[in-house]
Order: sequence, then C-alpha cells, then structure tokens
Amino acid sequence: MDGLKQRSGMILVALAALGAFAYVAWRPQAGPAAPAPVAPQATTRPVIAAPPPQPTATTSLVQRDAQPAAAGATSVAPTAVLGVDLLGPVILNSTSGPDDWAMEGSNPSRTRSIDGALALPLTQRSEVRLDDDRGTGSPLTIARGLMLVESQNRLRAIDIKSGVERWSFPLVGVYISPAVAGKYVFVRSEAGNKGQLLALDINTGKQLWAFTPKRLSSPDNSYFGGHLTSPVVVDGIMFIGAGQEVYALDANTGAVRWTFAAKDYISSSATVSQGQVYISDFRYFYALNQQSGTVVWSYPTALSIYFAPVVAAQTVLLNDGKGLIALDTASGKQLWMANIPSQTLIPGAVSGSRVFVKSVSSLYALDLASGKELWRVDDRNFISLPAVTSDQVFVVKGSGADAAIVAFDVVSGQSAWSQPVAALATSAPVIAGKTIYVRTGDGRVLSFWH
Repeated sequence: MDGLKQRSGMILVALAALGAFAYVAWRPQAGPAAPAPVAPQATTRPVIAAPPPQPTATTSLVQRDAQPAAAGATSVAPTAVLGVDLLGPVILNSTSGPDDWAMEGSNPSRTRSIDGALALPLTQRSEVRLDDDRGTGSPLTIARGLMLVESQNRLRAIDIKSGVERWSFPLVGVYISPAVAGKYVFVRSEAGNKGQLLALDINTGKQLWAFTPKRLSSPDNSYFGGHLTSPVVVDGIMFIGAGQEVYALDANTGAVRWTFAAKDYISSSATVSQGQVYISDFRYFYALNQQSGTVVWSYPTALSIYFAPVVAAQTVLLNDGKGLIALDTASGKQLWMANIPSQTLIPGAVSGSRVFVKSVSSLYALDLASGKELWRVDDRNFISLPAVTSDQVFVVKGSGADAAIVAFDVVSGQSAWSQPVAALATSAPVIAGKTIYVRTGDGRVLSFWH
C-alpha cells in the first residue's frame, strides 16, 4: 500500500507539471460508456455501431491560395478497394509520406521530423472552422487528402482542399491519436475503463473491425496506466498496449499475432524501429522482438510518465523517472543521462545529430551522441511538443492572447519566424507537404505555407 501511495504521489506530481500533453496512458476523462465489448476476452469480431453521420454543413473554409505539395509529390487517387490494392498487395505501415503526417509522432520511430525544410516566412492561407470543437486532444493526423480531427466525442474527417466534412465517427475518451495505414484509420476509444481499438475505412468512416483487449486499468492501481495506447503500424502489424499486455495485431483483420505479458501496467505508447518494439510499464522499459514479442532486453525504470520513446539510429530516448536517458538499441546499455533540476524532460523529436526535448515551458536541443545541451528556449507559460524539419523546429509557444507559432533555427536556437495567434490550442503542430497545421481553442484549424 505504501508503494502504491508513493507511486500515485509521484505520478500526480509529474502530471501536475506536464498538464494535458501526455500520449494516452492516463485515465480518460469521464464520458459516455465505450462501445460494448464483444466478449470478455480479446476479440476481433466487429462491433455493430451506428453508421457514421453523413457530411453536414458543420465546417466552413476560408481559402486564400492553392496548397503546395511536397517536392516531388504527386496527387494520387485512392487505389484500395475492400482491402486489396488495385496496383498490387500493400504492406501496411503508418509511416508518413511527403504530404502526410500519418500518426502521432509522424512515423513509427516517433521522431516528429520530416526531410527538407519549409521556406520562410509562412503565411496563414487556410482556415477551417469546426462547430462544437474546443481544440483539445491529440494533434491532427493528415493523410490521403484528409485531416483527421479529434473533436467532441467523435473523429472527423475533413477534406483539406474544400473544408467539407467527409464523415464523422462517434468515439469516447480523449487523446484518441488516430493512425493511418493504407485504407485504414486506426483509433482508440475508451471511457469508464472499457475500450476498444477500432479500424475504420478512411474513405467512408465505416467500421471494419474492432479489438477488445483482455483488460485495461484497475481500481487496485488507482487507474494509473493500463489504458489503450496510440496505435503504430509496421509491416502489416499494429502494436498497442493495454492493461499489462502488449499486442501485435494483423492490421487487416485485427487477429492477434502475439501477446507479451509485462510485469506491471503499461505506461507508454509503443515505438517501433529496426525490428524492435519499445514500450514501458511502471517497472521496466522493454525492447521486444517485432516478429515474436520475445524480450530482447529490459531496463529498470523508477517511473514512466506516459510518453512514447523516440528512436534515432542506434539510440532510444525515454524518461525513466530520474531524467532523460539514452539507451543503446542493441544492448539496452545506458549511453547518457540528461537531468535538469526542477525540470521533467520529455523526448520530443530528432533531426540529424540533435534531439529535442521539452518540459512544460522549455525546449532544449541536445547532442544525440553525448546528451550535451546545445541551446534552450524558455517561455513563462508553455511550449508544445515540436515538429521538426532539417532546418527548423516549430512549436506552439505561450498561451491565450500571448500564444504564437514559432520556428527556431535547428543549429542556433534563434527565432527564425513567429506568428502570433490568439487562443492556440496546446496540441503540437504537424507538418504535411510544405504546410504546417495548428489547432485553436475555439474550433479552428489553421494552415500556413510560404
């Protein structure tokens, strides 16, 4: 009991410091019950749900210019029909293409970075207004010409060019973190300690299959940890955590390929890189074999604070409760630790030889090889997780009337561009093509490009 009280106290301190920016492992807000589980054990049989609402006049678009595509990118019509690609078999991955930001963190390594840079200065070119939206929850997902927006108890698919809502799907919980792979949108739905991972058709919003995990959190653990984590798809397999288990699911069918039983409740989302799945519970950080789910190595942690690790080359970055640490991906050996007094550091992004980490109101650039601090930027209120190019680091900085979207130079940390926008939401910016997207607290999605 003393251990539980100590854990609860530590987590509450961390959560109080970090606010609402964690990935998805905390207890979701109270809300309507999640879709009823199909069976008391893990299942892949579809849940019968009401058809998605037809598009309605719930959005409006202010468009000023034609939107640029990424260099070398071409517009491609959808080719997937009933799970079979017309151009041949497709191996599903939630890796972002040049005009996409397909999942939380952009790619399975969750580096939150893209190749190339954006020409500055940027100008606001488009504004989509959404009814009944507060800008809370997970960052946008951009894929297949759609922006997927977590709104109030639903996921909304908005056509980027027209601003028209293509479909919406009722969901419960917060920070639902949709991921796109092929024709599928994978999204979590959880409330009241009941939940499922759902696969939706990206073109219609129709539910294709659902997965109900063995268990989620527990009142015995004060509902800390164990909640459904944000999905990641690699080589046709989707990886999620729930309860004390890690699941590898066939992305086309939801069938379980393997299950790993952790020592404690899962406390971070999974990151996948170079054949290994990285995930943590409240006691250990694990590197699992991607094909079999067997443990390659594990590393003891004092406390995991609900953020997915970030992988760059042969280094995996995480917060182990004592500080930000870098581990060797092959052996699990600690390479370095960064510990700044009174700051809880979160791995945010990687670009080249630099790793970007944040606390509530500070952004740091560290040397990837040594952990040495290269520069830092502070704000009196807030700095979001970054979105990074080869030359720039974009963040939401400040709050309320003082909020702005800012680009810092990757090398020097000097401000390269800034645009004040009152009432920006705290969710991180995302980059798709040559455009950066941000949300506001009054239900708008703003797009900026050169």
